Amino acid sequence: MFVKYANNIDPNIEVKMRSSNEKIEFLDTLVSLNQERNLKTDLYTKPTYKHMYIDYKSDHPTNV
Repeated sequence: MFVKYANNIDPNIEVKMRSSNEKIEFLDTLVSLNQERNLKTDLYTKPTYKHMYIDYKSDHPTNV
């Protein structure tokens, strides 16, 4: 299985797979089945993502 293989590459990185019969999260994509059993894709973000950004005019370096 891919998850087992991926978790053996580096002990500091853990890959988790969350899926069901209706949907699967992969990277930043959510793939799901609709009522007609057609595939639908959507952007996936982690529940902890806060959508916070640094203002462009702030005193942070531009590479931040």
